[in-house]
Amino acid sequence: METSPQREFTARWEMQVTDTDPHAAARPAWEHMRRPDSIANVFTIYDHETSAATHVDLSEAEREESA
Repeated sequence: METSPQREFTARWEMQVTDTDPHAAARPAWEHMRRPDSIANVFTIYDHETSAATHVDLSEAEREESA
């Protein structure tokens, strides 16, 4: 089975937080991502080669794979 060559992407997950400084703001974001019931499964993927941005929802992909 032949595989496609790997390419470089940037994956970004964002949420809005309010806190006293950047490190303090990172803590609730990190904790939110690690929760078992987290919805931190939606990413914007930037393709370095084409400059395209793609919205990826991994929870949708899991539902499709299990169907």
